Amino acid sequence: MQVDPWLVPQGCVREGDTQRPSLTELSTYINQNKTVPFMDQLWPNPKVQQTMLTGIQEVFSKQSTPDKVLAAMDADYKSGT
Repeated sequence: MQVDPWLVPQGCVREGDTQRPSLTELSTYINQNKTVPFMDQLWPNPKVQQTMLTGIQEVFSKQSTPDKVLAAMDADYKSGT
């Protein structure tokens, strides 16, 4: 598979390398400007990230579920700044 041209200058691959199939879908999003270096940089307040980090720990310790964590994150997001 031909390497996506975006990946070479970013240092992800070298010229002449073949692209791993796992990067194919990712490069589609990168080329459509649907990615950001930090997912929380466009979130309206820091509470969303804190809820996510705490929620992930709660999911792994069986104290919560992904659906509950996402609902809490949505509520924090909608609360704005």
